[in-house]
Amino acid sequence: MERLLSSDRLISSVGWVCKGIALAFIAMGGFSVRRLLVFGLLLTFAACAPQPPPPALTAPPPPPVAEAPPAPPPLPPPPPPRMSFDGLYKGTMTQTASRQTTETLTGGGCNPDLPINMRVKRGSVRIWYQNFVGHTLHYRGKIRPEGRITAWHTNSDGSRSVLAGRVNDGGARLNLNRGRCFYIADLTRT
Repeated sequence: MERLLSSDRLISSVGWVCKGIALAFIAMGGFSVRRLLVFGLLLTFAACAPQPPPPALTAPPPPPVAEAPPAPPPLPPPPPPRMSFDGLYKGTMTQTASRQTTETLTGGGCNPDLPINMRVKRGSVRIWYQNFVGHTLHYRGKIRPEGRITAWHTNSDGSRSVLAGRVNDGGARLNLNRGRCFYIADLTRT
C-alpha cells in the first residue's frame, strides 16, 4: 500500500479494497482527495441509514353511494265528513209573535204566510221572497260547514235585516226579524 501512496506517483483514484472481512477505502491523491473521502463517507452513512417505511397503501375511497330519495311528505288529514248543503230550498214563512212582546202582530205590513226560496251554492246562501207590496227582497250570506246560516238584506234606509237559521237533513229552519214583524221559515230541499 505504501507503494500506491508514494508521492512519486500521481494517481488520483479512489476505491474500495476488500481483503477478507476488512473493507478498506483507498484514496490516492492530495488534499482534495481527503475532502472527497469525507464526502463519500457521509454519503455512505446517509445511504445506509435506516429509511422510513413507505407510506402504507390505502384503498381508494369507495365510490359515493347514491342517496335514497327522501321519504314523501305525510298525507294531509282527510277533511272532516261534510254534508253538501248545495241545492234549492222552498218553503213558507209563518208569522210569529216577537220574543220581546206577546202581542199578536197582524196588519201593519206583516204578512202571515209568504212563500220563500233559498239557494245554497259552495258555501254562499241567497234567499228571496216577496214582501206585502210585491217587491222581491234578497238576502245574501254564508253557510258554515256545520250548517249554520247567516244572511242579511240592506233596507232602503240603510239599516239591515238579519236572517239566521240552520240546515238539517234536507231541510232548513230560518228566523227573520223584519221591522216589527217576526217570521219562522221552514224550507225543504227540492
